[in-house]
Amino acid sequence: MTPASLLPTDDLGALILGPAILLDGNTDGALAGMTGVVKDLFDIEGTKTGAGNPDFLSDAVVADASAPAVDRLVQAGVTVIGKSITDELAFSLAGTNMHYGTPRNTAAPGRIPGGSSSGSASAVAGGLADVALGTDTGGSVRVPASWCGIFGMRPTHGRIPIDGVLPLAVSYDTVGWFARSGEDLRALGQVMLAEATAPNPVTSVLVAEDLLSLTDPAVQAGLRARANEIAETLTGTAPQSVRVVPTDDSLDEWFRGFRIRQQWEAWKAHGAWFTARRPSMGADIAARLVQSSEITADEVAEADLIRGRVHDRLDALVAEGTVLVVPATMGPAPEPTLSGPEADRVRMRMLAVNSVAGSTGSPTVVVPGTQLDGLPVGIGLLGRPGSDALLLDAAAQLDPA
Repeated sequence: MTPASLLPTDDLGALILGPAILLDGNTDGALAGMTGVVKDLFDIEGTKTGAGNPDFLSDAVVADASAPAVDRLVQAGVTVIGKSITDELAFSLAGTNMHYGTPRNTAAPGRIPGGSSSGSASAVAGGLADVALGTDTGGSVRVPASWCGIFGMRPTHGRIPIDGVLPLAVSYDTVGWFARSGEDLRALGQVMLAEATAPNPVTSVLVAEDLLSLTDPAVQAGLRARANEIAETLTGTAPQSVRVVPTDDSLDEWFRGFRIRQQWEAWKAHGAWFTARRPSMGADIAARLVQSSEITADEVAEADLIRGRVHDRLDALVAEGTVLVVPATMGPAPEPTLSGPEADRVRMRMLAVNSVAGSTGSPTVVVPGTQLDGLPVGIGLLGRPGSDALLLDAAAQLDPA
């Protein structure tokens, strides 16, 4: 049990609730004695879930039980000391919130942390908590892990129960987590996944050359060098460069399919509340919801055909024991002043690249990649659905500590 007198002060602006002991960790758990925070989409018994919006929080009821994912975190031994800030309804990748502020990014001072799991990433990177839970639909664990210089995990879709977690798009939503080390990421993952058997080793490393070429030119050389290091560490051999998107298809089309279904499901989840409540909400989030209301069933049917192509391509490309090196972000975290068309361009490129894992349900771990002027840029390792333990073992092997 963590004494209340030993709780840290939140000087990061990462929490919407806490620091306070919300749930005591299992003293016999693998991570006993560690502290953690949980994104404000997860139910915690005795608290309200606010989804980053004061009107949503006002309308919410006190949870009479914690989400199963939170129970697993506590079973691992982690004492939950707060609920962390999220972008409103988790419908953004920036990590900013007009109501509660922007959590600090201690790895890139003056830069945004990335979202929507911004508070969780900020808390871990800044030492407020040892580990944290987030969610990842279109990159909401992967992006802040990259920009905050920490380890992050998006598991196989459906591996961890999503009950008691506010949805954004259920076809893509996953429970993810953060840690400052690959060892801690794996230790927490073994409990979160209830993984009982040791994984087979990585047998080959592929580099998504077409996706990597979309990153900012200033970081491409560093990311390629890191991909070579990853392959050498995991397999003792050089990686193989591959083209993920076939020449007769396009990443823009793949992303269009992802986005249509994501918006359709977001409106199904929140449209009735948004229409009836008319909440105070960031203009960008509100605009995405309005756009979501215009998606038609015919568009969704077409999107699902596109998703089938993506699935078939990745199924053929990423074999058992194979890791595909992919970008997590296009470069380091931008400044908060980035706005307008340039901000939209950055967001769309990240969503397009990260949509591949969403469309296929593939697990992806983010590990430290390279730096640009001292600012971190993570790199992703994508595996076949079900290869979560393999990726977590890889993260532990790649831990610079």
